[in-house]
Order: sequence, then structure tokens, then C-alpha cells
Amino acid sequence: MAKLSHRMSEPVTESVLTVKDLSVILSREGRPSRVLDGISFDIFPTEIIALVGESGSGKTSIGLTLQGLLPREYLPQIAGSIRLAGIELVGAGRRTWQSA
Repeated sequence: MAKLSHRMSEPVTESVLTVKDLSVILSREGRPSRVLDGISFDIFPTEIIALVGESGSGKTSIGLTLQGLLPREYLPQIAGSIRLAGIELVGAGRRTWQSA
């Protein structure tokens, strides 16, 4: 379903950020723990969003993952897709994350 832009009546069909089936596993003291499991959403131009939830529900993990800032010492394993302005970030190198 196309959304309408706030400026004109033209449809906005491409999201700025698309997250599909995002899962993250972090290892602490050799024990893996799934901190995100199957997260999906789109953010379109001009949208304002809020990420709300209980303590420990994954808000910070989502934010750190989207910024490429998960602590390396926890050996992050990221699956799924994060596309920012059409650029796939999952599996991309640090330079791609920094330029996106």
C-alpha cells in the first residue's frame, strides 16, 4: 500500500529504512543469547517513529544494531536485512556502514 506524502498528493513508495526479519545473537562468556528475533519495519520519508517497550525488550539492541554499534566483544551475529536508502548493511563492511 502506497503512502501519501505530506507535501503533495504523490505516493511515497520507497522507505528510507527497511528492516526485514532482523535477528541478532550476542555471546557473553561463551554463551550465545538471541537478543532480537524476526524484527521487521519500514520508515518512510517525513515519518516520525517512537520505539517503546518494557525494560529488556530490545529497544537499545535495535538502536545499536541499526547504527552498527554492537559491541564487538559480544561477537554479534546479525541475520536478516537492514536497507538504508537502498543500501544493504547486513554483511557489509565497516566503510559501508560509516558512509550510509
